[in-house]
Amino acid sequence: MLRSELISSLQYLRESLQKANILGAIAENRPLTSMQAFHAFSARYLSATPADRHLLKALKLDLLLEPEWWASSLVGATERPDRPERHSDEILTGRAELHSRVQFAIATLPQILEIIRPEPIDQAVSKVTLVIPERADQSSSPARIIEAIEKHRSYL
Repeated sequence: MLRSELISSLQYLRESLQKANILGAIAENRPLTSMQAFHAFSARYLSATPADRHLLKALKLDLLLEPEWWASSLVGATERPDRPERHSDEILTGRAELHSRVQFAIATLPQILEIIRPEPIDQAVSKVTLVIPERADQSSSPARIIEAIEKHRSYL
């Protein structure tokens, strides 16, 4: 993933989490709030790039796009006769884990963006000295200078 894609995906994820009020919906645990949050979040991710989806999965937040997760987290084991093996404490633990991941993402994404965002051009180093070794009787041809500059640029 390119730096520009990562920056864009981090911004997109943060905005999506906040606009859909995912944190509030998970904390509140009410059907209407949860369905609204799921709808808003999944609607935004309909137009997500592959990089956006990759980041969501890497941060283990891809459950937010699964209606099954939202449904299972809202309905207790007693209300799910088709899945008696599912216990209420497992559901609560899953909600708490995801809630922690969402809190972490909302709190940390701005700091991550600050770290990886490129410096503005006026603050970046604008002068580079490139030393090209030569013999005393040799001078660098334009092709050799261009080749050295291109090699240097590949390291940036």
